[in-house]
Amino acid sequence: MFKWNSALQDLGIAIQRHPQKPRAYALRGEVYRLMEKFDMAMIDLSKSLKLQQNAFAFRARAEVNCSLAKYAEAISDFNSALNLEPNNSYTLTRRSKVYCNLKLFPEALDDLDNVLMLDPRNTSSTLANRGEVYRLIGRFDMALADLNSALEREENNTLALERRGALFRQMGKNVEALMDFDNILKLNPKSVFGHKNRGEIYQALGNLNEALYNFDEALKLERDNLSLLKHRSEIHRLLGNYQSAINDLNHALSIEPNDAFLLRGRGEVYRLIQCFDLSLTDFDKALEIDPGNAFALTSRGEVYRMLRKGAEALNDLDHAITLIPNNLLARESRGALNRTFRRYEEALRDLDYALQLKPSSVFALANRGAIYYMLSRYYEAQIDLDKALEYDPNHAFTLETRGALYNTLGKYDKALSDLDRALSIEPENSWALCYRGEVLFTLEKYDEALEDLNRVLDLQPNWCYPLSVRGALYRSLGCYTKALEDLTSSLRNAKDRAYNIKYENKALLNRGSVYRIIGKFDEALIDFNKALLRDPNNIFGLCERSYVYYSLEMYDYALLDINVVLVIDPHNSFAQNLKSKVEFAQNDKNLNDDNKDNF
Repeated sequence: MFKWNSALQDLGIAIQRHPQKPRAYALRGEVYRLMEKFDMAMIDLSKSLKLQQNAFAFRARAEVNCSLAKYAEAISDFNSALNLEPNNSYTLTRRSKVYCNLKLFPEALDDLDNVLMLDPRNTSSTLANRGEVYRLIGRFDMALADLNSALEREENNTLALERRGALFRQMGKNVEALMDFDNILKLNPKSVFGHKNRGEIYQALGNLNEALYNFDEALKLERDNLSLLKHRSEIHRLLGNYQSAINDLNHALSIEPNDAFLLRGRGEVYRLIQCFDLSLTDFDKALEIDPGNAFALTSRGEVYRMLRKGAEALNDLDHAITLIPNNLLARESRGALNRTFRRYEEALRDLDYALQLKPSSVFALANRGAIYYMLSRYYEAQIDLDKALEYDPNHAFTLETRGALYNTLGKYDKALSDLDRALSIEPENSWALCYRGEVLFTLEKYDEALEDLNRVLDLQPNWCYPLSVRGALYRSLGCYTKALEDLTSSLRNAKDRAYNIKYENKALLNRGSVYRIIGKFDEALIDFNKALLRDPNNIFGLCERSYVYYSLEMYDYALLDINVVLVIDPHNSFAQNLKSKVEFAQNDKNLNDDNKDNF
């Protein structure tokens, strides 16, 4: 800075002494340009040109216009400079760059072709520049030929190495690209460009630790570089270094507070660590700045889903998918959301779509498997859940769901194994505790089952599902008052969205059984009739209701239920024994009626 200020003082004195000398104004304008004082530069350069047209001032003013993104004015000034110096290779090279900014690639190539004829001394750099233009228009073969030729002439040409490394990356040749960027860093260990590109390649290859090292090195050189901060925060997020990711994003946002990408990135980290309020604040602000940001909409929709704000979640996810139909996270999230809404067809459409995009998506496989389970499509459920666990053996939701599936299929040992694993990963997983409690109850391990169910109900005392299971358990233990309390509480809140109709029916059947045992036959019949209306072939319900009819001496009705049981299960010993009792009682009743008539 001292050097520039000293130059400005000297030039100021020269202008005072000779105010009509265009050279002094041109030189001071150039100093102002280098100091990025573009308004002052423009004044001096224009003054120089007003006094006398000269190529230096035209070229310098063109550079100022480039810095201000005034490319048409820049081209005009370069043209004027070239009118005065038609064979100036530097001006031609600079104009070619502006042509590229304007996407006027044929004109850029013409300029560089002329430079190659005019200036053989800088052939390597010119070939590197022309190779870059070919890369921009997708002529990778021509680009590679020029860049190889440049490096054959000058193997340590950093510009050519940079351009070829970028070309290799675009061609998907990451190994070759790495070699070029390695060579750049050997020549210049402080090359930010080299570290940045090498970091991006390692990230693409999944070598996150190497990527992190390179971004660390680059940020030591340029600590306020937003692009580098964005990349490093992403690496930290992928490595689970969430606080480090937040630190990088906080730093970046202190430089650019209204960057929607940065806000979405920080919101995403907050989502992953379940700081949902902070996450929503960032997503809201990002969407104020960029309402069509599909990624922010997707992530905010996922937060709303986690917070069980279904309507808000669906609104965001619908919008995100409208913007980007192939949005994997949005498809997965909306599929899971519709599963909780029991909109199974819509959910399956999204999850099928997600699995077309990413066949190895554990989230989509687990949720689709859960839907198949709910729809009693057990074979398909098993395939999806098994596949999900091949990809991620410790995915708690998948283990929990497969445990429930094994329980339904009567594979209790396998069910217990899955649910034990799920709970070793997530000890407070309420669904896994409920499922395990139900399996343990089926295996007549009543104390252990009660322990699981009590843990859940201590935290969620009105949850219907564990209440229905515990009520059934108390019935088996002969604790009829407790059984009635749990089963009645369970049925009172049957509108609970998480309450499967299957468990409501079980609650009705078990409460009906308790009513039968304590002699409340009318109440028992109400429960059995409601349950059997939904599931007319339920053997337990038919057996229980037939016993009520038998107790009420309604023998014809009792026999109707028993006969249905014996069609379904001809060897059912309870039905066979009860049928004998009913027929005996019926015959005895008929005999008594006949005796009364004779008497």
